Amino acid sequence: MRWPLAVGVGGLLVISLLSCQRLDSLLYTIQDRAVHHASAAAHYARYQLYPSLEQVLPYAESFLFPTVVARHGASYSCIKFQYTGTGGCPSQINDVLSYVYTPNKTEACDTVIHTGIYGVPGYCELRDDATHETIRTLYTSCGSLTGRQFTCALAAQYASYGHDASTFIYALNTSYFARRGIVFSVHPGALASAYASIAHLRATNCSLPIEVWHRPDELPAENAILQALETTFRVHVRPIFHPLATRFYSKIYAVLHSAFESVLLLDCDNFAVQNPTYLFSTHAFQSTGAVFWPDYWRPGHTCFNIDGYSRLWDLLGINFVDMFEQESGQVLINKTMSEPALHVLAFFALHEPRFLTDFGMVYGDKDLFRLAWLKAAAPFHMIARPQAASASWTAPTGLIFVATAWSSTTRTATSSSCTEIRSS
Repeated sequence: MRWPLAVGVGGLLVISLLSCQRLDSLLYTIQDRAVHHASAAAHYARYQLYPSLEQVLPYAESFLFPTVVARHGASYSCIKFQYTGTGGCPSQINDVLSYVYTPNKTEACDTVIHTGIYGVPGYCELRDDATHETIRTLYTSCGSLTGRQFTCALAAQYASYGHDASTFIYALNTSYFARRGIVFSVHPGALASAYASIAHLRATNCSLPIEVWHRPDELPAENAILQALETTFRVHVRPIFHPLATRFYSKIYAVLHSAFESVLLLDCDNFAVQNPTYLFSTHAFQSTGAVFWPDYWRPGHTCFNIDGYSRLWDLLGINFVDMFEQESGQVLINKTMSEPALHVLAFFALHEPRFLTDFGMVYGDKDLFRLAWLKAAAPFHMIARPQAASASWTAPTGLIFVATAWSSTTRTATSSSCTEIRSS
């Protein structure tokens, strides 16, 4: 009896395995067909439907995106922080509830709001000291403004930030040593690549004067490479002492204080593919006074959340602009023609609080230039062609990417950050 029983059980196992295999095959078939239909639908939407939608998008955006309120120099007093929706995160229904339900849950203006890893839904409520009108600002929600802390005592400055940016006056350097020049801002980790970049510039027969700015508290002037730059490549080494001109903000400080009327700012890992002197003579630069290069990202395809719903538009008091984000590894500026925008740029970088960067609305200095020009309504030329990408395989480290921006009038090359490459 045991053998027939064993054979029967074995047969059932074989049948079960075969059934599972057939079921698995069937599921894969269904999945493949679903993927095929989804791909076909995506292809139709992208190449047939989307071009038609592009014609009506500008009109739809005026209804879809939040209205920007331009505030003009009002003085505000904080009332409270008001929770919205369910009052907590994570919540799948919180954003829907926030439109129709406000919980009886608030915090005092001096209470520190910790957004944590999920975010906190709510807003700061302020009172206009002159009109006694109540306004809401510094909106937060689940998934936004995570990993930060703030108090609503900051909200008055937040509400007037756009106006303050427009009225801020910075002591620009207007004593120019030369009409045109190239500027670098270096730190110890970027000194070797800056040396290589400058050596390459001189190898292209570029005779433009070059300034290299550094902070003596992190890179002393006695550094051997800095001294070699001076003696070998006729570079002017200049110190930065401003307490807020640290990290990427030092690039902006270098532009503001450079001894050149027209400045080509280059990142330390930026290698020009040819002598860049001709850039200063292009029609795009001479007619606008500023030339910027695009990054890979734009609204709808961005890892930095700069789209129509970004808080930065309301913060700055300007309407959403649908354009490529900026790659600030190279920036070309005439400081006389761009003076209003430079004051705004100085406000973003060298004045606290720095809401754009502190609240993660932008990534480093990447978009500060174009946003300053947009806020000041100053003209600039954005290179029309997006960047291309080339790659080389170097064992054992793997792929090294170099991103290159091309146009009919300008050419330059710059290495992309690892963060951007991994996000693309």
